[in-house]
This record gives sequence, structure tokens and C-alpha cells, in this order.
Amino acid sequence: MKTERLRQLSLELASGPLPGRHVYLWYGSSKALLLLLPAGLVKSLDVTRLMACEERPPTASGEARRRIERALRLKLQELASQLAINNGRQILVVSGTELLARYGIGIVSFYEEYVSDRTIVIFIAHRVTDNSPVLENLPGFVRLLPDTTYRYVLSLLESEDTVVSEEE
Repeated sequence: MKTERLRQLSLELASGPLPGRHVYLWYGSSKALLLLLPAGLVKSLDVTRLMACEERPPTASGEARRRIERALRLKLQELASQLAINNGRQILVVSGTELLARYGIGIVSFYEEYVSDRTIVIFIAHRVTDNSPVLENLPGFVRLLPDTTYRYVLSLLESEDTVVSEEE
């Protein structure tokens, strides 16, 4: 998908409900994405913030996955409730998707708790390097590989047509 089409969809959502389910993968910088979207509709969700650094480290990957899944589901329920109360529309920009890939967390909870004709979800994936900002928010026991996040989130989406690249 071209960036212009994503911009057009976001403007349509600003005008009213948008039929269908709109979940996308943005491959690029979050700054470029935010410049593309109507600011009044954007809500950010950083998955890395769902697993506070001060928490005791999980004893196994399964425990970490369950913690994140539980916190994510609760946050999505909260966001959906707020939207319903306000009868609003929202574009949820999800960063920290590296944790989804690292712990094999699916995106079913987004579809079950949040996705509707009043929402767009955009997962941000970018190449992780030694100086990536995402590493600042992660507990020290988490290790990430460069393109794993992109490949993982792409495998969860319905088609490659849902990928939007900053370069397009």
C-alpha cells in the first residue's frame, strides 16, 4: 500500500466510520508516520511500556508472554471503552512491537478488543540496531534481532497489501 492511500484512509476515518477492518504495518520512522496522520485522531501505545523495567524478571518466556498479553488486553479494553463512551474514532499507533516478536505474542486481542469501523491500527516496525531508541525502554534481559519484528508482524497480518513503507 502506498503512503498516500494510508493518508486518505485516515482522513476518511476523521469524517466518519470506515467500513472494514484496518490493520497495517508501517515500516519506517514513527515521525514520518505521525506527519502523515490527522493528529487529533492519533493515540500511541508502546508495548514496551506494558512491561515495566522495575518488575521482577520473568522466570521464563512463557511468563513474560502471559504478562504482556494480559496487560495488552487490559489496555485495549480500556481504549475501546473510552472510544465507546465518547462515540469517537481513533488511529492507534503501536510501537514497541519488538516485544510481540520476541515473545511470540499474536494480535488477536487487537481484533477482539479494539478493531472496528471506528479505528485503524498501525504497527510500527523498524530495523533494530545497537542504538535503537526501543532498547532504552526494554528490560536488560530482552535481546532483539534486526528484522525479526518486521517479518513477525507481517506474518500475522492478512496480506502484504497491509504493509506501508516510509520510502513509498
